[in-house]
Amino acid sequence: MTVYGIRKIVPEDTALWIQTESGKYCEANEAAYLSHKYDDKTVKRMYPEKYPALGCTGITIIV
Repeated sequence: MTVYGIRKIVPEDTALWIQTESGKYCEANEAAYLSHKYDDKTVKRMYPEKYPALGCTGITIIV
Protein backbone atom coordinates (compact mmCIF):
# COMPACT_ATOMS: atom_id res chain seq x y z
CA MET A 1 0.00 0.00 0.00
CA THR A 2 1.14 3.55 -0.65
CA VAL A 3 0.77 6.76 1.37
CA TYR A 4 -1.85 7.82 -1.17
CA GLY A 5 -3.82 4.64 -0.45
CA ILE A 6 -3.82 5.43 3.27
CA ARG A 7 -4.94 9.01 2.60
CA LYS A 8 -7.91 7.75 0.60
CA ILE A 9 -9.23 5.37 3.29
CA VAL A 10 -8.87 7.53 6.42
CA PRO A 11 -11.05 10.53 7.27
CA GLU A 12 -9.64 13.82 5.95
CA ASP A 13 -9.01 15.12 9.48
CA THR A 14 -6.82 12.16 10.50
CA ALA A 15 -3.34 13.23 11.56
CA LEU A 16 -0.65 11.44 9.55
CA TRP A 17 3.03 11.55 10.51
CA ILE A 18 5.35 10.34 7.74
CA GLN A 19 8.94 9.36 8.48
CA THR A 20 11.68 7.14 7.06
CA GLU A 21 12.83 3.86 8.58
CA SER A 22 15.85 5.66 10.00
CA GLY A 23 13.52 8.02 11.89
CA LYS A 24 13.97 11.04 9.61
CA TYR A 25 10.87 13.27 9.68
CA CYS A 26 9.25 13.78 6.27
CA GLU A 27 5.90 15.48 6.86
CA ALA A 28 2.96 15.63 9.28
CA ASN A 29 -0.52 17.10 8.92
CA GLU A 30 -4.14 16.13 8.54
CA ALA A 31 -4.62 13.77 5.60
CA ALA A 32 -6.43 16.42 3.54
CA TYR A 33 -3.61 18.95 3.95
CA LEU A 34 -0.53 16.83 3.29
CA SER A 35 1.44 17.68 0.19
CA HIS A 36 1.47 14.98 -2.48
CA LYS A 37 5.26 14.63 -2.27
CA TYR A 38 5.11 11.22 -0.53
CA ASP A 39 1.94 9.80 -2.14
CA ASP A 40 3.87 7.26 -4.23
CA LYS A 41 6.00 5.95 -1.33
CA THR A 42 5.35 2.39 -0.20
CA VAL A 43 4.25 2.05 3.42
CA LYS A 44 6.60 -0.32 5.24
CA ARG A 45 4.94 -0.04 8.66
CA MET A 46 2.26 2.05 10.29
CA TYR A 47 0.83 2.30 13.77
CA PRO A 48 -1.50 4.53 15.82
CA GLU A 49 0.22 7.04 18.05
CA LYS A 50 -0.65 9.87 20.43
CA TYR A 51 0.98 13.21 19.60
CA PRO A 52 0.89 15.27 22.82
CA ALA A 53 2.45 18.32 21.14
CA LEU A 54 -0.33 18.30 18.54
CA GLY A 55 -3.05 17.44 21.06
CA CYS A 56 -4.34 14.51 19.02
CA THR A 57 -3.87 10.91 18.04
CA GLY A 58 -3.04 9.81 14.52
CA ILE A 59 -1.13 7.34 12.41
CA THR A 60 2.62 7.19 12.10
CA ILE A 61 3.64 5.94 8.64
CA ILE A 62 7.11 4.54 8.00
CA VAL A 63 8.20 4.76 4.34
